[in-house]
Amino acid sequence: MLNKYRLFQRANDVFYRQDNESGKQWSLRTKDRRAAEKLLHVQNEAHRLPTLNLTMARAYLSAHDAKMSTRTWMAVMREMGTHGIASSQERCARAFGSKAFDPIRHKPLVQTNRGGSALDRSQQRTLGRPLSPSLAQSGV
Repeated sequence: MLNKYRLFQRANDVFYRQDNESGKQWSLRTKDRRAAEKLLHVQNEAHRLPTLNLTMARAYLSAHDAKMSTRTWMAVMREMGTHGIASSQERCARAFGSKAFDPIRHKPLVQTNRGGSALDRSQQRTLGRPLSPSLAQSGV
């Protein structure tokens, strides 16, 4: 199986990775070949074995913070509600108390992704979030 990414070095000595399919390039932000090769290897492995990558990430996170694997979005909402001026705290409490957040309220942070925390159109309106231009044009 071919690797998804390849390594190259530009004239400024910084290493980059390039997607072999799309040609898109990203800086690895290092001039150290060994570090660049390690980063590239990890990114290729993540592409090949995404489930294993997620399991390893959870292991690293739990080693850093034992409560990370059990921390829920409710803890995040409570913490956010303690920051800012009084009116901001009230606004956070009101927003986070709405039914729009029920789907993620008790989910652990590490078990959510873009799809797991997405809000539908009615929930976006409830929270006062702007709809995407395509939804706004459709009159939804």
